[in-house]
Amino acid sequence: MSYPVQVTDGVLNVRFVTHTGFGKPIVNALRVTNRPDLVS
Repeated sequence: MSYPVQVTDGVLNVRFVTHTGFGKPIVNALRVTNRPDLVS
């Protein structure tokens, strides 16, 4: 899955939220890249 986001203040905040009926979130990998070709 990819989630393109635009960071305007130099800080990328990532929050993981639990949902009723599921366990705690597990992250196997997180990749952050600069994609100047996606700038709107």
